[in-house]
Amino acid sequence: MLYTVFVFFLFCNPCLCKQNYVFKAISTRENRRLLQLCDENVKTVEKRMMNAVSVKKGEMKYAVMLDIGNGASRCAGVIISRQHVLTAAHCFVAEKDCRGGAEHGKKWKKRGKTTPVYVHLGGNCVNVQPNGKCPKSEVGRAIKAAQIGVSGRYFESKCLSGDIAIVQLNTVLPKDADYYDIACLPRSTTKLNMHNLASAGYGYDPNHASVAEKHLERVTYDREPFCDPSIKVGKDVFCVVERNQFACKGDSGSGVMQPANKIRSYVMGVLSKGLNCNDVQIALKQHPQRILQRVFDLLKAEVVMEMVNGGSGRNLMERKKALFIFLYESLYLT
Repeated sequence: MLYTVFVFFLFCNPCLCKQNYVFKAISTRENRRLLQLCDENVKTVEKRMMNAVSVKKGEMKYAVMLDIGNGASRCAGVIISRQHVLTAAHCFVAEKDCRGGAEHGKKWKKRGKTTPVYVHLGGNCVNVQPNGKCPKSEVGRAIKAAQIGVSGRYFESKCLSGDIAIVQLNTVLPKDADYYDIACLPRSTTKLNMHNLASAGYGYDPNHASVAEKHLERVTYDREPFCDPSIKVGKDVFCVVERNQFACKGDSGSGVMQPANKIRSYVMGVLSKGLNCNDVQIALKQHPQRILQRVFDLLKAEVVMEMVNGGSGRNLMERKKALFIFLYESLYLT
């Protein structure tokens, strides 16, 4: 199974966004706090997930499930701030749309639909059917998505690159809550490991397709030196092979993780597309720090929004700069 990562141009899909909703930035203070938590020199010891397949409550708390269209489909994701989740673009964009190129991307973002997206977090079991029987102690909470940003490169490359998206929650998670963790973004000096990469998701099990509840499960990978040359992908891709476990449908968007320090992990990319559940490969951005660790001024997007609404933008330009954790050059807002 092949997976890709990219984050340059973001589209906001009106079928998933509120009208006139601005993609919010995290504050400078919040950004500084996240960097401190992810410092490689942190020595505090906390239990990490080891080799088991099932993930226990309290482990890999950055992993989430996306319920798209009230159970019509599901994907995985990883929490990267108190209001943002990183996932895959193809969770929201049909292949026929991205195959049409940039022009189809413009048409896609203008189509008005009302597909609800809910982010399940803070637990390790989700009832995927009405008759699901997850233990109450293992069920987290479901938060509605306010906005989805999809990489424009996904359309421009006709599905070969840029399979990445950001989900903005309609509420900010409590600062000191213990039911979630925030994954670290790689620094400019971070090197991708050859071994001990991991992801967690709520994907479909082909041997138990009708299951009514799904537990969070963990898969580990080793990086491949080269991708199979027969696989057509963009330059933002590399491949890995799993260890006697399988990522499958529904695991798309899961963060591929490696240790940042004793208690936190870097998200080095997201799971994307593949061949089938028995032949899993993964592709990640070769140099994710060039995109994921950039801090930019979201004020530009706010100015665009104010101008769309008839304002001059000057007042916003005078505001204190708000920092966000992704660099992009244009954000399409409705």
